[in-house]
Amino acid sequence: MLIRLLLAFLGFSYICSPCLVSADDLKVGVMLHLGGDFAAWGQAYLEGIEIARAKANAEGGVGGKQISLIVEDIRFDSRVTATASKKLLEVDKVPVALISTFTEVMVAGPMFERAKVPLLVIGDSGEEIDRLGSYVFSTGTDSSGYSLAASHYFREKFKIHKVAIIATNNPWSQANADAFNRDFIAGGGKILLRQDLNPQEADFRTVLQQVKRSGVDAVFAPITSNAIPFFQQAQQLNVSLPILAAGGVLDTDIIEAAPHAVEGRYVTNSFLDKEKKEAGELLRLYDAKYHHEPRYPSVVGRGYDGFMTLLQALRGAAAPSPKEIAEAMYKVDFEGAGFHVQITPQGGARLPAHVLQVNQGKLVRVD
Repeated sequence: MLIRLLLAFLGFSYICSPCLVSADDLKVGVMLHLGGDFAAWGQAYLEGIEIARAKANAEGGVGGKQISLIVEDIRFDSRVTATASKKLLEVDKVPVALISTFTEVMVAGPMFERAKVPLLVIGDSGEEIDRLGSYVFSTGTDSSGYSLAASHYFREKFKIHKVAIIATNNPWSQANADAFNRDFIAGGGKILLRQDLNPQEADFRTVLQQVKRSGVDAVFAPITSNAIPFFQQAQQLNVSLPILAAGGVLDTDIIEAAPHAVEGRYVTNSFLDKEKKEAGELLRLYDAKYHHEPRYPSVVGRGYDGFMTLLQALRGAAAPSPKEIAEAMYKVDFEGAGFHVQITPQGGARLPAHVLQVNQGKLVRVD
């Protein structure tokens, strides 16, 4: 009761009232950014998770038990993420949970590791996440995968050897900038300019002028905020060099908001191949449930594959307890909608990153 009062005092709202969860159900915690700047991605994750859960329950659930979700809106906020983690662990006492991204799992991961309750991050993966402990797992794109795909594409496709990096001062962006820096230099390239900007920065004109004067051939920009003014100002200043962003910074919303500014620009991200059998099945289930095509198919795919990863572990566990579920996670091996999911001894399955280009208002795979 005291914890619930504290949650209300902090202004934290949670979804899935306990009255909607049967005492006989197997509870799974879900922490997603359903509010704030990245709400559309959080909703897409949830759509994929819900489709997978409905499929699992239609097949009989786990050991005859239906699966219920306790969904928390963590709003891409570290304080809210910590509060939601505490609630799931101490009030709901979930045996397992999902969380969306690198930034959030760096807050929640240590809490779940101390409690010895498995936590799966579905948006990212990488060595930094692996090091959080044996109860923290991942099925997203490697936090350095975006950067390595960009580095290889610049060198192999464009034969580019001089690059500028424009990054944001936060852990995810810095990890990508550092990984690109290491790989590009190791491949014989040079970084002639690097600028790390505050997340609130919306005036990029000075740094873009520096890019124009620096003599570079391209820009790697793993920025995480204010993408619209970034691309608009690049267009206004006639920065015609290839600009390659990373992750969700260049998505459908950005393309629709600034179509002329982003046309021809690049981004590294995951890609859901509609021709793949498992992806086709997911899209069929999506259409049956929502009656339209997904706005963010690759993100829906991450949510779907993340839940299916947990399902494999839940069905393979000797008992529905955190310890047995964690042990079963290391045995997960199946063909997902987005990629072949196989949890390594370090706890991660790496979703590949691809290079996409905005072509006539659509993101098209070009690698």
